[in-house]
Amino acid sequence: MSFIDSLDGAVVSFFNYGTGTCLDLTEGNSANGTPIIGFQFHGGQNQQWRLLKNENNSVWPTWVIRNVKSDTNVDLYNGGEGNGTRINGWAGAASKNPNNHQLWRLVTADTKGRVFMIQNVGTGTYVDLLNGNSANGTQISGWAGNVESKNPHQLWRVLRMD
Repeated sequence: MSFIDSLDGAVVSFFNYGTGTCLDLTEGNSANGTPIIGFQFHGGQNQQWRLLKNENNSVWPTWVIRNVKSDTNVDLYNGGEGNGTRINGWAGAASKNPNNHQLWRLVTADTKGRVFMIQNVGTGTYVDLLNGNSANGTQISGWAGNVESKNPHQLWRVLRMD
């Protein structure tokens, strides 16, 4: 079984490849629209995400990425296609989710299958740490990209927390 196949139901943290900062749901707030930001790792539940396979495509299955503390999903605001569209926490189904704003592909970006680009299913944009900034509170947004560019703003290491 590959690493990605073992992730269904797993709790993980995502570390930006360029800075080491993590995807963090601001204060673990469950309100719709709560910003997801880059923040130094502290291991709190607002930095822990449950991966739930939504569709079982053999190449790149789709995933719901659900915050452990708030039970909200990673959401590309209004499904916006423009660079800089905010990524927030938003209520949504944990399985059989029909909302493309909340469906993601983990696109393998290294030979060991532990570094990924996180691609929104509806727009094809990627989870991006704005300007590769390592400061706590840096915006996480959707941004155009491709695997060949190896953009460190869009590369994420996955660490299992469970």
